[in-house]
Amino acid sequence: MKKMKFLTALLLTILLMYGSVAAVSADTFVTLDGFSFYINADSEAVIVDYDDSSSCVELPDILLNATVAEIAKNAFFGDSSIEEISFDNATGLRRIGSNAFCNCTAITALSLPSLDALGFGAFQGCTQLKTLSIAEGLTEIPAQAFYGCEKLEDVTLPSSVNTIGDYAFGGCASLGSVTIPATVTTISDDAFYNCDQLNILCYEGSAAHLYAQAQKIPYELLTKKTDIADETVVIEADAVGFNGEAHYPAVTVTYGDTELEENTDYTPEYSDNTAVGTATIRIIGCGAYDGEQSIVCAIKNVLGDVDGDGQVGIVDATFIQRHLAGIRIPFAERVESVGNVSNSGTLDIIDATAIQYWLAGRDTPYSVSSLME
Repeated sequence: MKKMKFLTALLLTILLMYGSVAAVSADTFVTLDGFSFYINADSEAVIVDYDDSSSCVELPDILLNATVAEIAKNAFFGDSSIEEISFDNATGLRRIGSNAFCNCTAITALSLPSLDALGFGAFQGCTQLKTLSIAEGLTEIPAQAFYGCEKLEDVTLPSSVNTIGDYAFGGCASLGSVTIPATVTTISDDAFYNCDQLNILCYEGSAAHLYAQAQKIPYELLTKKTDIADETVVIEADAVGFNGEAHYPAVTVTYGDTELEENTDYTPEYSDNTAVGTATIRIIGCGAYDGEQSIVCAIKNVLGDVDGDGQVGIVDATFIQRHLAGIRIPFAERVESVGNVSNSGTLDIIDATAIQYWLAGRDTPYSVSSLME
């Protein structure tokens, strides 16, 4: 191992027994499953070293009850035995430090997760690295981040990136193409130093377009995508009744007079769509569209719909009557919350009678099926 790792067996046993992370200070390294780490002031795990025990490394999500949020500088420096490294489980990872994977000469592929920060030279000298993907989130490709990755063939930068630093891809001799989004506004003159095979894919008038012209680098102009945020979105219903199940109200997205196709032009993502409250629908562009927008849909309790089936019927009135008679029913909480159709504040036989009157087509002072809390 490249660093001093220490912790007495007694201390480690105590920590594991009580599940405490606060007791581990920043100057105390713990080693579990081959990873040496400490717990920082924010109760996050920071990996500082690895024992080189496997050529295929799966970074963990949790260490000693703490989320793995950072890989410290030099943590995997020179670990030439590592051929594969997976970030799939490290869902809380946000930072990779300087030179963290420098000279990991056996790694051939990388799929980086959404990150807040990537350090100087984080993957420089990864001479066998051939394929690279970077998730949305990272705003800067820092200086020398992938310097000397001589087998790297092509890269597509996410739209979150706005800066490409000094020698970020310098010495990437096999780099054939880099797709640079219009969001990138700053590119170092030496960002692609000695990338003799490079072809830049960019948008007309963008910083990357001007950079390619100034540096006399071959380029191709991409067709600008339409921002989905500017399109018209119509939701099937802006309010639905609570029924204990997830709601997926349909949406229609149009561009001018053209209706866009779901999963071809856009993808809807639903969240908070089960409980009473406000569901959110994210409309995310894909294909010829990018960007996103969000719309909301209220999930409300329909007064009278005791059994949560989305309808008001004799069953609901019966449940209210059984509840008032002290007979145990499976929807006790819903009876109390939505059975009071009269909004009197008291659940009583009037509420059951009002539902029965409404079902019989007789006048009732309460709009039973439409009243919502």
